[in-house]
Amino acid sequence: MKWIFPFIVAATSFWLDASSKAWAQRSLAETTRELLSFLSLRLGFNSGIAFSWFASDEGANRYVILVATSLLSLAIVCVMATARIPTERVALALILGGALGNIADRIPDGYVTDFISVRLGEYHFPIFNLADVCITIGAMLLFLALAPLRCVRHDG
Repeated sequence: MKWIFPFIVAATSFWLDASSKAWAQRSLAETTRELLSFLSLRLGFNSGIAFSWFASDEGANRYVILVATSLLSLAIVCVMATARIPTERVALALILGGALGNIADRIPDGYVTDFISVRLGEYHFPIFNLADVCITIGAMLLFLALAPLRCVRHDG
């Protein structure tokens, strides 16, 4: 049972991301929706990775990113299978679901769909999607789950 829950978390993250991207492509194609003074929904596309790093029109980058993220996803599954701490398994499941969501979105045309836009004063954060949110929350949970292990003092 302890192994089923992380895969449910990964599958749910993947489904929520895919559904939200499909909604964004249908609903935000010609509009921006202001939700709060600092938060809006607007359609964008990213051919790179986080914050548009490595974005280009070159087709080779698309395949390098797909292969690299696929290999990282496989590594996450392996680590998740050996994780002993429940929070670590859930954190890795969130990262996996987000990564697979972005991989699936990138396969047809080489880019991922972004639609969440945050502004803080004059600073405009790069737009992102729910997969990015899952990856970020998963990374923070993983840090919190593993941080106590680093703080153990070994006298010797």
